[in-house]
Amino acid sequence: MSKVIIHIGPHKTGTSFIQAMMRQNVDRFPTNMLVWAKGEPIFKAMVIALREYVSGNLDTMTLVKDIADDIACNLAHDVLLMSNEDILGGLPSRRKNESLYGETIPFLRVIQTAFRDAGHDVQFVFYVRDYNDWLKSLYRYTFINDPNRAFAPKRFKQKRNLPDDWVEVCAALTHALGEDGITYVNYQTDRADGRLGTALYKLCGMSQTQIDALRWIEPVNVSRRETVDPANW
Repeated sequence: MSKVIIHIGPHKTGTSFIQAMMRQNVDRFPTNMLVWAKGEPIFKAMVIALREYVSGNLDTMTLVKDIADDIACNLAHDVLLMSNEDILGGLPSRRKNESLYGETIPFLRVIQTAFRDAGHDVQFVFYVRDYNDWLKSLYRYTFINDPNRAFAPKRFKQKRNLPDDWVEVCAALTHALGEDGITYVNYQTDRADGRLGTALYKLCGMSQTQIDALRWIEPVNVSRRETVDPANW
């Protein structure tokens, strides 16, 4: 049995940094640990299938199941760490949602079942960032070419049908995956010492010595300067 940790984001919670860290440290992770970050061909196929399903063009649920089955049945490492926020759905700022990430949550259940049926211990990981801070980051990223645009959260949420907090999203994830199937990590706490992603590595069974030995990089894809200011950690 392998331990499978699937980091699903959400967007604007340091996902690009975590994935860059995974790529930069392939040679520093334990030898019994397989690391797949966003950009791997297997992810691209899965995300394309998700997008086709959400757009109503094709029923691709079976395709996603087949991809997950193939990974699960051929997993030879003790630990698999996967990270791709697009598995959870598209960037919320790009269109109006029926509910935040609600359309793709059923796919997570399909992925979970595939790994469990193959005998693996699978855990999804969702970073919970202070909602208003997350919304502001999403807003600035959406209007990145207009940095002086006044922050208008009420209008922004209304146009994209975004909720007022994470309660509904987390409830839907827990309902679909079970309390034992998903771990919620506090974004602010995990980045408190400037080492965002530490919680993921610990879930993978890495020791503090192994985590300290990683090649720690500069922040990636940041929307606001204050996000990476140590004074705000």
